[in-house]
Amino acid sequence: MSIAKPPTDAAELLAAKQQWLDAARQYFTDLDTIATKELTEWRGAFQTSLTELSSAAKTGLKAAQTALSDAVKADVADAEAAAEKPSEPQRRQGRRQSQRASISQLPARLVEKPS
Repeated sequence: MSIAKPPTDAAELLAAKQQWLDAARQYFTDLDTIATKELTEWRGAFQTSLTELSSAAKTGLKAAQTALSDAVKADVADAEAAAEKPSEPQRRQGRRQSQRASISQLPARLVEKPS
């Protein structure tokens, strides 16, 4: 393999420079084409990924809202059931109040304490 000798006159030098410039322009044109193609592919894949992520987020949000709604309804039902059914201390207190009420309805002579 032999190395070409450098140009010596101005016309050859100008032609060599033009060859190098043309080669550089072609290189950058090809590089731009490749980069543009890759960018387009990447952008499409990224948009697809965002769409899938958005769908998953909507599905997850809907599932979470449904679960939360069901939990709240169950808690409300439990609270209503607890409010309707008195607890043991409330029942005892209710019995005492009813006993006091029935005593207050007795005639005064029966309620009076002997001295």
